[in-house]
Amino acid sequence: MRILLNIISILSILLLCSCSSLNNITYLQESNKETKLNITSPTEYKLRKGDMISVKIFSANQNESTIFNVESNPNSTNPNTTIANLFLSGFEVNSKGNIEIPNIGSVHVENKTIEETKASIQTIVDEYLIGSTVVVKHLNFEITILGEVNQPGTYPIYKQNITILEALGISGDLTDYANRKEIIIVRENSRTFSCDLTSSKLLESEAYYLQPRDVVYIQPTGSVVFRKSKIQLLFSGITSISVMLSVVLKVMGII
Repeated sequence: MRILLNIISILSILLLCSCSSLNNITYLQESNKETKLNITSPTEYKLRKGDMISVKIFSANQNESTIFNVESNPNSTNPNTTIANLFLSGFEVNSKGNIEIPNIGSVHVENKTIEETKASIQTIVDEYLIGSTVVVKHLNFEITILGEVNQPGTYPIYKQNITILEALGISGDLTDYANRKEIIIVRENSRTFSCDLTSSKLLESEAYYLQPRDVVYIQPTGSVVFRKSKIQLLFSGITSISVMLSVVLKVMGII
């Protein structure tokens, strides 16, 4: 009987060890209603070689503005617009850091923000058109999320910036086996960051706001070996048998 009790105790300890404590899974633990958080401001992204941008030029005279646009009718709306169509009508920042706009020529945009790019193009267009408006959008703002998330993958971002918390939200949040204390972010300029989601200092981190083509990797915890494994199923079966055996022995008056 003592052996049976020892087995049950050992199994209970192993199962408890495989579970994460609240301290390991609760986000931003040090923050509360009275805490003044210093949230970092997003850094304006500067265009790099290989970026794709959309440039649309509008004016009162549609026929005049059309000659500067790739599409035959820049004012038309297509409900079936796809990412592929956007890329076909976009402009890639070439190896020299320029984009080529019809009837305008090369415009240097590397290391410029979207607003700075818009201003540069607007200055050139004003030489040709009166009362024109230039609209510039970043087409290939994507982030990749890998590891212990419910929906890993590459996600297009349709706004100027996104936080790491928002990114985890669109990927279905972390799994129960994710290491929330060491989230790795790989940035395209060969920089890497390590973020602790359980600390409110995350909000002050340079990596709190993600940049285009960032890769977010969520590492597993040590307890991941118990996930859906034969060992876990075996422990569950042994525990059930042990409980049933204990009940039978009590009924028989042995214990």
